[in-house]
Amino acid sequence: MVVVTKANFIEQSNDFLNHLPTAGFIAIDEEMTGISVGPFQRVPKDDPPSKQYPRLKKAPETYSIIQLGVALFHYTGQPSNQQPSPTASAPREGDPDWTVRRYNFFCFPGKDSDRSVVLNPGAVAFLHQHNISFDKWTKEGIPFMTEGQSKESVQRYIAKALEEEANEQEQSKQPSVQEASQRRVRLRRTEDIDFFTRTMASLRSWLDSPVTVPEAANNNGAANPEGACFLLPDCNSFMRRALYESIGQEYPSLVLDKAPGTTRIRVWRLSDEEKDRREKRLKREAWENLIVERVGLFRIFHAISQVCRGFELERDSAILAASLQDVDLHKEASLYRGARNRKIPVVVHNGFMDLCFLSTHFIQQSLPDSLIDCKRMIHKYFPVVYDTKILASECSSMYQNNDTRLGPLYERVVTHIEGRIEVQTSQDTSAGADPTITSEEHFADYDAYMTGVCYLGICQNIHRVSDHANTSSGVLTKPNVGTLVHLLDPIDDPQIRKLFGRN
Repeated sequence: MVVVTKANFIEQSNDFLNHLPTAGFIAIDEEMTGISVGPFQRVPKDDPPSKQYPRLKKAPETYSIIQLGVALFHYTGQPSNQQPSPTASAPREGDPDWTVRRYNFFCFPGKDSDRSVVLNPGAVAFLHQHNISFDKWTKEGIPFMTEGQSKESVQRYIAKALEEEANEQEQSKQPSVQEASQRRVRLRRTEDIDFFTRTMASLRSWLDSPVTVPEAANNNGAANPEGACFLLPDCNSFMRRALYESIGQEYPSLVLDKAPGTTRIRVWRLSDEEKDRREKRLKREAWENLIVERVGLFRIFHAISQVCRGFELERDSAILAASLQDVDLHKEASLYRGARNRKIPVVVHNGFMDLCFLSTHFIQQSLPDSLIDCKRMIHKYFPVVYDTKILASECSSMYQNNDTRLGPLYERVVTHIEGRIEVQTSQDTSAGADPTITSEEHFADYDAYMTGVCYLGICQNIHRVSDHANTSSGVLTKPNVGTLVHLLDPIDDPQIRKLFGRN
């Protein structure tokens, strides 16, 4: 199987974003560090959800997501109620009716996160039993942010990028000697003057010497493919400012920065080509750091919410762009904008807690106090949600009297499902391959896949046996499918389409 970590997040999330807008529906599942707080107490069956909610909400506010599994289902067949297009190529024998792309994102709070990681002993034992790699989770898990934190990080990134862009345009406008001398600090202490004189003398000596190939390793021992550099002696902040000002005025062609892991000044001797290459690398690394180390998995949550709400993905935004070259820094920054499109449904299995965990990780860390406010919040981000457990237990005569747990339900559905389903992967999966995994059960992406297959099979059954189906339009009227929207009422669409959810 393939997992997504920080190492391959940009590549795999780009693959996800490329295929998300054309999905028929999105199936989601999660693995968490715990799902109940305090000693186990069986909930009385006659307790209404509003009474259970205050106790249930503590789990998603306390525990963390380990894996976020997402399966994108794409319909590739020909709907039975449509005539084949005269320009369309005829389907080949053996072609799948549905293709599925599975993504298993490891999720771990970033180093600057204020979210604690709490482990429930029972959940840890269960995950160990199913070979979940805690080492991969803690070392390679992708950070995440809430919507508000992500918005602030993106705004800071854009502001800094625009400032650097403006500074580049001003570099050709050098200040006059009089203006520069008025702003420079003045050294008065004898020891400061001596240190400054020795340092500048060593720099001039280095500049007078020819650049040789071995100098690519330089006096700090690290390889410098972008040119030769010289490391100045360590000093206090006052002396560093004096050196920055003097070197900048005397040698404007040199590039100065701070050596990694220290406060020492590093002086670069670069050709125009090397300067251009270095500037491009620094800009690319700044964007990649924003995506991988800051925004992280909010990128995935945000994209799913966008298409579920009917927005087109803004692939020129800092969060959703495929690369730095696609980012439009001058476009108005907004998390939700763009043309309206069809709403792509989200499918879960017994998924209220899954949606609550997504809310505490990517919307706000504390859930609303009341159930109705919680449902309104979730409905804002995911207006079209189907739960296969409710579908099986209350809407399908074939499955309602059977075990509706995900595993048993899946095993029963696959014996009756019509059409062929094919799982596809991205072209390069080597970065996420894990040869130690021998079973995919209870990995989040596989459970998401099973959820999607159950949704297809149950919808096919409802379509076949419903006495209330409209044979001309293939829809079921709202009164007969009220159970489909128990999770997130109210619903604003009077009809429910069988195959692709509510479009």
